[in-house]
Order: sequence, then C-alpha cells, then structure tokens
Amino acid sequence: MLKKDILRTYNLYAGSKLRKTIGCYRSPGVHAVVVFRFGQWLLKRNIFARCILTPLYIFLSYRIKKNWGIEIPRRTRIGEGFYIGNNVYIGPGAKIFGKITIGNNVKIGANAVVYKDVPDNSLVVLSPGHTIIPRK
Repeated sequence: MLKKDILRTYNLYAGSKLRKTIGCYRSPGVHAVVVFRFGQWLLKRNIFARCILTPLYIFLSYRIKKNWGIEIPRRTRIGEGFYIGNNVYIGPGAKIFGKITIGNNVKIGANAVVYKDVPDNSLVVLSPGHTIIPRK
C-alpha cells in the first residue's frame, strides 16, 4: 500500500526522475503517509515488536503533527493511493467513500458523508444529506 501512496505523489510531480524523487522526499504529505502506514504495520506485529517500536511511532507522529499539522490516527482505514491535500480539515466521524478528490481549502464537517468530488474553497456539511457550500 505504501508504494502506491508514494507513487501517487511521485506521478504528480513533473520533470526528471531525480526531481520527482526529491519532490516526494520533501513532501510533508508523504512523510505523514509513511508514518501512518508504519503505525498501521506496527498494529499487526507481535507484542514484543509493538513495545519496542511504539515509542518511535509516537515520536514520529508527534513530529508530523507539530511540524505540519497533519494528524491521522493509525486505526483509520485508508485505501491505496492516499494523497494529502492543502489546508483540508476532515471532522470527526466524517466518511469519505470511493475515489474522491478533495480540493484545497476545504472543510468537511463532523459526521458528513462525502461520496463525490469536492471543489476548492468549499465547506461540506450534513444537513441531512451531502451539501457543498462554496466559500468566498
């Protein structure tokens, strides 16, 4: 899964292989996804491995949250090809289904259900149903 996550970001960059690799290496979203997938992998290990490596996961997760404001609980279920957008807030209990693109500067309210693409500068709320409100 991690390979597909990184390839998704890699393919978004233009230029040579070196430029794409450096772009991925410098991307906060890739760092967050790597730590997230590490946390998920760690949950499936034996108790000894979890006791040894959980402090490393906690430290890395804290650094990602502190430096870039990205927090993804490791028990969250996210499919392959995960890519993190700019200035996106996803409220607690929100559900995002399918191959969805969420634009930049988007806020998704608590318990909202997103089943189609969300354009830039929007607010998604549950009232009841799926409502996209463009923000100006």
